[in-house]
Amino acid sequence: MSVSFLQIGRDLHRRGLLPQAEQAYEQVLCRDPDSADALHLMGILRCQQQRIAEGIAMMRRATASVPGNAAIWSDLGEASMQAGDAVAAESCFRQCCELQSEDWRNFARLADALASLGRAADAVAALTEAIARKPGDAALLNKRGAMRLAAGDAPSALDDLCFCLNLDPAHASALINLGVANLQLGRFAKSVEYLHQAVAKRPASAEAHYNLGNALVQCDRIDDALQSFSRAAELSPAHAAARNNQGMALTDLGRYDEALAAYRQALNADPQFADAQCNIGQIFLLRGQFEAGWRLYENRWRSPSLRDRHTTLPRWSCAEPLQDRRLLVWAEQGLGDAIQFARFVPLLAARCAQLVLEAPAELKELLRSVGGADSVHAVGEPLPECDLQIPLMSLGFALAVDSSTIPAQVPYLRAKYESGPGVPRTGNGRPRVGIVCSGSAAHKNDRNRSIPLREFAPLGELAQCLLIQPEVRTGDLDTLREGWIRDCRALIGDLQDTAELLNTLDLLISVDTSVAHLAGAMARPVWILLPYSPDWRWMLDRSDSPWYPTARLYRQPRPGDWASVIAQVTDALRLRFTEEHFGATGARSQP
Repeated sequence: MSVSFLQIGRDLHRRGLLPQAEQAYEQVLCRDPDSADALHLMGILRCQQQRIAEGIAMMRRATASVPGNAAIWSDLGEASMQAGDAVAAESCFRQCCELQSEDWRNFARLADALASLGRAADAVAALTEAIARKPGDAALLNKRGAMRLAAGDAPSALDDLCFCLNLDPAHASALINLGVANLQLGRFAKSVEYLHQAVAKRPASAEAHYNLGNALVQCDRIDDALQSFSRAAELSPAHAAARNNQGMALTDLGRYDEALAAYRQALNADPQFADAQCNIGQIFLLRGQFEAGWRLYENRWRSPSLRDRHTTLPRWSCAEPLQDRRLLVWAEQGLGDAIQFARFVPLLAARCAQLVLEAPAELKELLRSVGGADSVHAVGEPLPECDLQIPLMSLGFALAVDSSTIPAQVPYLRAKYESGPGVPRTGNGRPRVGIVCSGSAAHKNDRNRSIPLREFAPLGELAQCLLIQPEVRTGDLDTLREGWIRDCRALIGDLQDTAELLNTLDLLISVDTSVAHLAGAMARPVWILLPYSPDWRWMLDRSDSPWYPTARLYRQPRPGDWASVIAQVTDALRLRFTEEHFGATGARSQP
């Protein structure tokens, strides 16, 4: 009798008549509560009814009765994935792989579970096993290519994805992944080419438009990127990252009100989206709305792109007293950020029993000159015992700083030696001008802030120019051989050397890098060249900076227009350094 009810239940289940199938399975279980087949099928039915926990419990009972049934383990794994329990799913799919090692699908499912756990390298290994059992399968090759991308192995991903396209030239997902792989490898034009093909084959794919936008940004085609992000958001209103990147493109174009609207739409899609909250905060800071800006900028700690090195120490709440506490203040981001915010160390040191400062090794000796810290340590060095910690760039929020209360007394950093390395003056008393044309190529906004060295050539007619940066781009090497600028790279071993060189200059002209911050912190004259949409710290519509009294800001009048900036700087240099300021020996007279 139980067999006939089981068959009836299967037939009803197959036809989608779930209530009737349920009754048939219940008849079987009334007679045989341990029937593995009925428990298995009832478990599947419960999952279809969204009673997933019950379904999992039934299928577990079924595996206890027949532990060698791979089909039950497979369905239990799928149910565990549906329940969000990828750990349990991994265990189930591994059982399947042992029981049916010849079936490629078991390894593919195992890869899905491993990917859900963030174990991309293990997922690649599982997919390799699946491909070995089903070679030449385009879908599996595309899947492994995507997994290799997630594991950070873009070159191997390219091999898989190109093989996939050879097998199936119309494979839109492989085209998207090829675009992403080339983007990761810095082949931006190639990335745009593949992603345009993906959009043509799958115009309703939000991911294709979104990734095309990312590639176009790297090609400085911001208007086109904006269209792609906007289209991705239209196709998938819940795509928070597309809305966020739409906001970033609008920010690059200086359309800040529209950018704020896009970031808020990203938060509507995902209220916990930390990057969007942080980006709103940076626009507020850019506009001088410091209170709201600092508060929102604290959301950067919820972004996966930033890591807290000191999670074992409680974070200072900014409210609790510090009189008897030992506080660790640590540099979290770039060298320029650390230099800019080091000014707050003496203020905070006055509030606590001891202040320990941790910074990149390149800054350790320079930051000793700030004062206030009981000890300064390089990242990775042993630290004294502390009670609380706070990141350096959270001090604006902690100290409720606004544009009128920024501690702007300079210098607050000093070179170890006042006189720098011997670089003789040349040019009949012409001013001695340092130039920094580029920063780290790894900087996320380097495409906007760095300028080809050749653009600065007009300054060589007015001043003795010195290149004050430790490395240059390959494209700038030919310019260095033209002879109008002195290459000082051999004199720069660390930032102490840079600081000593700055002391020998009449002026530094720099893009937005750590050297510009260092000059400002040392009270050296510095002209900072800024993109149309600058970093938040330089604010808007001003040629001075509340952070650095000796700085003068030169801004692009439109996106990408460095020629106008260099022309302004050339005119200003000609006006500032005239014969009445410089004698024959090159010594500057008092203004």
